Amino acid sequence: MDLLRRLSLFAYDNFASLLVFIVAKHFLSLKAAILATLLISFLDLGFRTYKKLTITRLYIFSLVVTICFGAVDVYVTTPFLLKYESVVTNLLTASFFGITLFRGKPLIQEIAEKTLSQEKKNRPDVNQYLRFLTFLWTGYFVLKALLYAYVSYRYSFEQAMAFRSAFGATSVVILLFGEKVLRPYLVRILRTVGLMLPAPQPLQA
Repeated sequence: MDLLRRLSLFAYDNFASLLVFIVAKHFLSLKAAILATLLISFLDLGFRTYKKLTITRLYIFSLVVTICFGAVDVYVTTPFLLKYESVVTNLLTASFFGITLFRGKPLIQEIAEKTLSQEKKNRPDVNQYLRFLTFLWTGYFVLKALLYAYVSYRYSFEQAMAFRSAFGATSVVILLFGEKVLRPYLVRILRTVGLMLPAPQPLQA
């Protein structure tokens, strides 16, 4: 239950607008989904501001992307742009992740710090690993954009949509769980090549 609560809070903190859009689009029309997203998102922003809650960069990014590409879905009638919409969104997401490597705090580090202990937050080796994960996710979105561009060019709109629906969710799950399984090996490799500091030695009695 604690894991479910933390996942729910993470989804709300960072993807509230996107979740509203997906649900509203499923049960209502596309225009109604955009209007619902705008209304609820601005109310949510007002509530967060009034309560002085943290407004994450990922939350703002997901809100802007959801509104912009929701508008594209409404006003663009040709399937050409719709076919390549996911290519653009993945490139934008990769750019957003990549920018945080050079400005401010790496995005994965910002997200992870919500669950890390104070001791781990201050460990340079942990921060280096989280920077690596941000780089890894940046590369993932770039590669996914290139793959989607090929699929969209090579196959029909319906086939491309079906592939994106299946591959998008599956690849994210594989990346998340794969990182957890491979974490000890990744840490060992990063320390071997000098991209990550050794683990701090315990204090001697």
